[in-house]
Parts: sequence; structure tokens; C-alpha cells
Amino acid sequence: MFLKKYLIVTFLLLTLFSNAQIGIGTPKPSNDAALEIKSSTKGFLPPRLTTAERDAITSPSLGLVIYNTTKNCLEWYNGTIWYNGYSVGTATSPNYLCSTASNGTLTQGQAISGVTQTITATGMTPGPFNISATYDGVTFSASGTYTGTGSQNIVLTASGTPLSGGTGTYVLNTTPSCSFDRPITGTTTATTSGVTNCNFASNGTLTQGQPITNATQTLKANVTKTGTYYLKGTAVNGILSELTGTFTALGSQEMIIKFSGTPINSGPTTFSIGGCTFTRNVAPAP
Repeated sequence: MFLKKYLIVTFLLLTLFSNAQIGIGTPKPSNDAALEIKSSTKGFLPPRLTTAERDAITSPSLGLVIYNTTKNCLEWYNGTIWYNGYSVGTATSPNYLCSTASNGTLTQGQAISGVTQTITATGMTPGPFNISATYDGVTFSASGTYTGTGSQNIVLTASGTPLSGGTGTYVLNTTPSCSFDRPITGTTTATTSGVTNCNFASNGTLTQGQPITNATQTLKANVTKTGTYYLKGTAVNGILSELTGTFTALGSQEMIIKFSGTPINSGPTTFSIGGCTFTRNVAPAP
């Protein structure tokens, strides 16, 4: 009797698997389904994993399905990312590098064309992104959707018109953030009969090894024609000097030199720009 039952069960199993179709709750599964589950009182319950548990799966198979208990949604692996049919969330990165590549020139008062800044986002998660940075009438931006993972190069395209010359510092709207500097070529329409005082005022501090944020030098000149002015000095001791601004009146007027960069050595540092030579002290690193 036992042998007879064993043979019957074996025959049924062989018949079931030889048909290459399995029906649960139905004796006749659809012809185009390898497995059909039919019920009016129960559902299909896939494996339930957190995002961390899901990400721990090594080389998931194309089409692998789970229920994500962190996001409370059904997900499947499409060969590149875990997708849920709606959105994979906003793209994020634990680190942005802002100085990957720079192209094009910014010029004061001229509409921008063909200017880009390439940044690198490391360890990106998939999803939509909208990255931008704005300074002085110019915005660098890029938007889209990531479908991959890992490091991604993003090309930010500039738009707008620079309002003034000098150096523009652009800070990303991301978290975490990073920044990049782009020179803005100034235009000079004003004229003077010469600088009359090269040491009218000194403001801010220069400190060895620390990026300059607020240091300026004020000169005085005799203005003979109003307008904009721009001069760029030679880098000295890691410090850049730019003479930029606008004259709105004739006669004796102030001119502002802006400093940028990071001082390399401490001690007196001499600058030459706009026909003036003057010395500023660089404090030792704290």
C-alpha cells in the first residue's frame, strides 16, 4: 500500500513539473504563465526587507522582487537600480567635488554663452536632482535623473550676465555643499589722471594658510571720466589682487582692491597694481 501511494505521488509530481506550469488555487493556469496564483480571499506576500537588508544582497538578479519595509513599497531590480514604479527618491551624495573642470570665460556686462563647470558627486544614490549655484547675476545649474550609482560627473551650465569684475565664488545648493571660484573679466570704461594715494585705507586681515575672505586695500585717484574700472595684479605669496568697481563722479574718488587666495608665508608682502606699490603684513598661522 505504501509503495502504491509513493508511486502515485511521484507520478503527480512528474506530471506537474513536466507541464512547466504551476497553478495554485486554479487547475488551469494561464498558458503564458509559468506560475499562476488565484484567490479571492488572500494575497501574494513577497519577502520583506529593509533598505539596508536589500542593499546587502550581492549581485541581485534582474527582476528580483521584494517589499521594502523602510519605504513601504514593492520594489524590483531592473538591472541597474531598485525601482518601485514611481520614484527612487531625490538623488543624494555624501561628497561633492567642485573643481573637476572649468570651461568658458565670464566677462562683466556680457551675456554668458558656452560657460560650464564640471563637478563630481561621489557615492550617488539614484533619483532626480536639481543642482545650482548663484553669484553676482550668474547661475550655474544642472537637473535630471540619475539611473546609476557611484561617482557621477555633472556639468553645470552658466546663464545670466556678470554684474561686476573680479572673482565669483559659487556655492552649491546641495547638502553637503562645496564651492568653486570663477574669474570674471572686468571691463574698463572710466579714465583717471592717475592714483593720488596708494595707502588711503587697509581693511581685513591676511593670515598664513587661511583663505582670504574680507581683505581690501583702498586707493584714491583723480577721475576724469565716470564708468567701470578693472585691473588684475600678479599673484604674490599665494594672494591675488583685483582692482574693480565703478566711478559715479569726477574728481578724487576711492578705488577698492579686493584680495583672494591663501597666503603661503607670513610677514610683509608687497603688491603692485594700478600704478601703486604697497605692502600688507601676513600674520603667522594661529
